[in-house]
Amino acid sequence: IEGLNGFYLQGNGCTFNLQYPDLDWRGFMYFFACDDVWLENFTIEYEVPNAISGKILSYDTENLSVTIEVDKEFNEFVSRLKKNKGTVWSYVEYNKITKIPQQGGNYIADEASFYGYDITGTAEQGYQLTLHFSDGVRSSFKATGVGNYVHIAFSYYVYNCLTFDFCGSSYLENITMHYSPAMGLVGTNNEHMYINRFQIRRKEGSNLLLTTAADGVHIVQQHGTIDITNCHNEYSQDDAYNIKSGVWYEFSGYNVVNKEITISKKTIEIPAPRVGDVIEIYDYNTFEHKAALTVTEVKGTPLAYTLKVKESIAKLGMGDWGACVVSNVTTAKLTFRN
Repeated sequence: IEGLNGFYLQGNGCTFNLQYPDLDWRGFMYFFACDDVWLENFTIEYEVPNAISGKILSYDTENLSVTIEVDKEFNEFVSRLKKNKGTVWSYVEYNKITKIPQQGGNYIADEASFYGYDITGTAEQGYQLTLHFSDGVRSSFKATGVGNYVHIAFSYYVYNCLTFDFCGSSYLENITMHYSPAMGLVGTNNEHMYINRFQIRRKEGSNLLLTTAADGVHIVQQHGTIDITNCHNEYSQDDAYNIKSGVWYEFSGYNVVNKEITISKKTIEIPAPRVGDVIEIYDYNTFEHKAALTVTEVKGTPLAYTLKVKESIAKLGMGDWGACVVSNVTTAKLTFRN
């Protein structure tokens, strides 16, 4: 959904039951460059989550495999896996009594760590899945508890459930999300986000051990305000709430005459600094504050941005700044309550 101004979805307590053929899952809604978006009063669920949970029957530490009795709740997805080869992305073991991740148990979240799987049994009698690991996990893979539970996800950082990118004001209220094949709610480069009574909660009666395949709520490069109030977030695969802003660059050079500094990108999801941003420079090892500079012009690429700044840098003693980092202090005002 792109470029709308004034979009209202008032669910009146309805449920959006997301269906997909075979293994071709998607997210729910993606808003790009919209303003004044209101989503209210509905539940989101996937009729067939692209993940399985079950009980560990046996380990083979020599051949790097584990055999799982799949809970019958996931029979439909297993039947699809028999017809269409899926890719395993993560594996998490849970204590059979507490149903929380097993202390010292195997936790593997890397596509390259999985060699494949075999499925035996029937829907009536129950399916068994034997998961094979690559040799890269040999040093860490261990038999930690037959009878414990395990969650296996077949996606990770793709097709988030709800996404807002480069939007103005967004309002989410009284929304429940039972599952997401990636992150639950994602926002990037938005102006204002108001999130109230937003629940990521396992569906009642379900044996699914995780609600999201990655972060529950992930908001990056937000401007203006973020209000997160009266929310509930459980069983996310990765961060419950990940709110991050600013930039993280390496200082690489300067020009006193032109009042310019050169910086290079260190992390992903970082846009270029903008005119008017305040750049702060810190010592790489001690984080001693060196300077705060106001950006007046931006040139170059993420490999080497050249920033013209308002302040004079002639007296800043920049000759010893070979090991400095640069941060952008333009951040949103965050409210996180109840």
